[in-house]
Amino acid sequence: MSFAALSRVFEIAAVIFAALSGIVDARRKNTDLVGAFVVGLLTAFGGGTLRDVLLERRPLFWVARPEYAVVVLALATVYFYAPRALRPLRERRVQALANVLDAVALGLFGALGTQMALDQAIPPFVAILFGVMTGTAGGVLRDIVLNDVPMLFRPVGPLYATAVFAGGLAHIAVVALGFSASIAITVAALLAIAVRLVSVGLGLRLPPAKPLDD
Repeated sequence: MSFAALSRVFEIAAVIFAALSGIVDARRKNTDLVGAFVVGLLTAFGGGTLRDVLLERRPLFWVARPEYAVVVLALATVYFYAPRALRPLRERRVQALANVLDAVALGLFGALGTQMALDQAIPPFVAILFGVMTGTAGGVLRDIVLNDVPMLFRPVGPLYATAVFAGGLAHIAVVALGFSASIAITVAALLAIAVRLVSVGLGLRLPPAKPLDD
């Protein structure tokens, strides 16, 4: 598969998983369909929009692909109006589902953001930060509008931005070793997803800051 085709697959998957992450959380907060649609849009498009603005990429990725917004609306509608028989199973596992959806979107968007920055000759370390921003900004917007503390800023929580950063480091290393961009984004995405899910499952986190002396 060519890099362009793989990037498109990653982008579509990232939009779907990010939108579902926002929709699941919105449903948990008892919003209506319109609210869930808006939260899904913010989660799916927030990080990529910020990336495109800073990299001066026009049109914005979701403007160039208007079908993405239609997909988000369809996902919100199906999730809200699924048969009642499916709701008990879904609602019992809603937090686990949200964690998995968010982790996958985080890894995919992070890898794409890093590679797009590299494609514009952004220095490697800054390109990694672009990946972190692309992966996390949508989740920050989702949490803010749902009146939650964003996962990015929660004190001593499971690895979030750090997971994307680890994926970005692997991304740069794979490129430096002479492998293709397709391999680099695949390795980066898988590593970020794995680090995020393992940290949630095992409670791994960065060491807390030492208390300041009085």
